[in-house]
Amino acid sequence: MNRLSLSVVILTKNEAEHIRQCLESVAWADERLVIDDESTDNTVALAESLGAKVLRRRMDNEGAHRNWAYAQAKHLWVLSLDADERVTPELAEEIRGCLQSEPPWNGAIIPIQNHLGTHWLRYGGWYPAEKLRLFRKDRFRYEETLVHPRAFMPWPEGRLKGNIIHLGYRDFTECFEKLNRHTTFEARKWVSDGRRASLAEAMRKTLDRFLRAWIRKQGWREGFIGFMMAFYQGWYQWLTYLKYWELTHSQPAGGEGYRETGVSMAGAGTVSRADARDERWPESRASGATLGRSEASGRLGTPTSAGGRQAPVSVVILAKNEAAQLPDCIETVRWAKEILVIDDESTDDTVALAESLGARVLRRRMDNEGRHRNWAYAQASQPWVLSLDADERVTPALQDEIVAAVTNNPKWNGYEIPRKTFIGSRWVRHGGWYPSAQLKLFRKDRFRYEEAEVHPKADVQEGWGSLHEPLWHYSYRDIEDFFATVNRQTSLEATKWHRQGRRMSLAHALWRTGDRKIRAFFLKGGFRDGMLGLTVASFAAFYQLASFAKYRELSHDKNAPAAAVHG
Repeated sequence: MNRLSLSVVILTKNEAEHIRQCLESVAWADERLVIDDESTDNTVALAESLGAKVLRRRMDNEGAHRNWAYAQAKHLWVLSLDADERVTPELAEEIRGCLQSEPPWNGAIIPIQNHLGTHWLRYGGWYPAEKLRLFRKDRFRYEETLVHPRAFMPWPEGRLKGNIIHLGYRDFTECFEKLNRHTTFEARKWVSDGRRASLAEAMRKTLDRFLRAWIRKQGWREGFIGFMMAFYQGWYQWLTYLKYWELTHSQPAGGEGYRETGVSMAGAGTVSRADARDERWPESRASGATLGRSEASGRLGTPTSAGGRQAPVSVVILAKNEAAQLPDCIETVRWAKEILVIDDESTDDTVALAESLGARVLRRRMDNEGRHRNWAYAQASQPWVLSLDADERVTPALQDEIVAAVTNNPKWNGYEIPRKTFIGSRWVRHGGWYPSAQLKLFRKDRFRYEEAEVHPKADVQEGWGSLHEPLWHYSYRDIEDFFATVNRQTSLEATKWHRQGRRMSLAHALWRTGDRKIRAFFLKGGFRDGMLGLTVASFAAFYQLASFAKYRELSHDKNAPAAAVHG
């Protein structure tokens, strides 16, 4: 069969999993042009081995990137695809028939058959979801915007019947990953466009998008999947607004420019200079500055405890790709006799950085959080262990309290330590997030975790006490990072439920979802943190629903996680 005078342009970034089937579905086209956005897997090698022409260009603006890509095509007619899309044989024949004679139109829209796992999303606005994919390159262009650019083409416009199959989401985890990424771009677009959005408008649009997909577009016919995909469309609006709010009410990460504000809708929970001084926090730490290696190495291990002696404590830090956080963490615990970093197969320079800062480093893959922590603490050389994550910081005031607790005839075998948790530069004061004390300091021979995959329970023999001064916990860089963490944690939570043989209904999950939001925002005072509190309460609710969705996925065919979930 003669190849058709058509250029198929495929945009890729780390698409080794998808590129082969995509290219094979358009083997009948004369040119297959792959525009690769700095892939770090073997996408490029695979594409070239399959006979595609590959050009490399970093995407900085989706509209501009697509326009550049189409301009590289050698043929007048272009079919635009993503790597997770496939052209059906029926569509291929239809395109061939149209292009063998000059079509009466400048481009044609094509129905997109979206899939979650192996489940074809027929309702809720997901099908036919037609898009302009076949066009004359000299009569087509995108607006040059970051995300979801509009297409411009003079009439007439045709319509084809054959489908492009879009394997958009392997499972709910990937679905939420893309939701997170796309809403970040969308929020930036709102800001760059000078858009004005209000909380009331965001709430109205969130509900409207959900109801439109669920009722008017008959998402209910998809059962539970339809409900979740309607929720997805509503949450797209909500999550975009939260990120837009964050961008338009951003605060510097401490230091100069910080407003010494009370809790408000615009600056809820921000940390002022006064807060830092009250905590005796070093200026560099409050500002988020990272010490250079030589500076940190020179200070590490300097005796600063009472009497010039280091405290009999092993600081155990669990790390995975924590090069950005680790120096600050280590700098705040140089008073301890041992700093032990347990690395979980980091791919950045976490290990080299930790070693350069004088820490002892052991490597072990985490397969079970409770078991991993127990193993880590057993490697400590000192009788007392202070367990930290790389995003936690010990203030000078807390240091003094720890040293006193472990050297002056300790009354307890373990101590809970309160934590100040930050999202970006904002301290979450309410909603159950503070003091949020955890068992962090303990005698290693009197302490163990249950061997659970996520959120293991801790046990200290003969009881424990409490310290007053808090850890500072820089847990999330921003709302995007917060959502990504919740997505990972709900996957672990769902796996735990599934392995325990837990039974849960949709009604129970929905009740827990609403209960968590109401409890966090109203009963635990989250409303006092303004928009920050509303964000945290929303994520608490999302945690429950996402955990249930993934649990339900696992309860069915794991190779086709969504296929049988109905009713």
